[in-house]
Amino acid sequence: MSNITKVTYFTSFEMGDTFILDDRHGYELDGNEDLQPHVMKDVEPGTYRVYRVDIDGALPVECVVRETDALKTANEDELVSYFELLFDEAELPPNVLDSHFIGEELVAVPFNESPNTMLKFSAIADDLSGVGRLPEEYLTTASPEDGESIYVHKSGDRVDAIFHDRGDIIPKMRYKIKHDIPVGIGRPSRLADDCMWYVSVFGAGNADGIDDEPWITDREVIYLFGASPETRTYYTDARQSSLWGEPETNEIFSWVGLEDGHSRLYIAPYESGMDGMRQMLDITREYIRDYAMSKSLDVSDLDAEDAQQL
Repeated sequence: MSNITKVTYFTSFEMGDTFILDDRHGYELDGNEDLQPHVMKDVEPGTYRVYRVDIDGALPVECVVRETDALKTANEDELVSYFELLFDEAELPPNVLDSHFIGEELVAVPFNESPNTMLKFSAIADDLSGVGRLPEEYLTTASPEDGESIYVHKSGDRVDAIFHDRGDIIPKMRYKIKHDIPVGIGRPSRLADDCMWYVSVFGAGNADGIDDEPWITDREVIYLFGASPETRTYYTDARQSSLWGEPETNEIFSWVGLEDGHSRLYIAPYESGMDGMRQMLDITREYIRDYAMSKSLDVSDLDAEDAQQL
């Protein structure tokens, strides 16, 4: 049974072979007043439709999807099935720099001056100031935040759907599965009262420094799917270098930090894609499960609702 509870259509627009993800400029950052926008390339031109997909018990996914006859005529049930299949087939963007929003502490662009961007449509669909009622407002810096994930769907070698996935619903397959071991929450969680808490995060790009926490005393790194320190390469562009100065790596990662001070970082090649990310998350869940079992906690009867977030 699908965890998609509602699909809401907002608007349509014409798109060329590129799509602006974010056109906000730097805030009190010298030299960033003319910061280049974040542009995704290799998009299939055509008419695109903007949707918000609501997920039971989770954050929504804002979607920009190339129009098809089936999409135009779909009823509510058909839309749920359509987006579930679309999410099943989702991929990481071809360029690692497009896998998440880049830019913290950014000034918003006046709404009525903004072109058609993922930032603009996410602000509308997320209803931060009232759906469709932002003509005199500025797009807030809270939508989206730096690091929030972007996933895509492709037709051949061209992108034909872009997803702003605040809760990483797509790689976790949360739109149809409620896993017994929550991962990627980003804040301390327990599986039960008598289990140590853990923190789990994952993503694409540079994982350097992710376990630089004072409470971590025992660090472990495991390479998957052919990754190694020697396979690491770096990517950057004008926007990335202006804001951070640090390039992204061609990697995906999943990190777990445990209350007892142990951490484990899984690293895989970015080219392993969505399938690799989903496999990595399964490996992470199994590690957390084994850890819980080592603490004599029976997790076999737990479901996602039993996980406690501290």
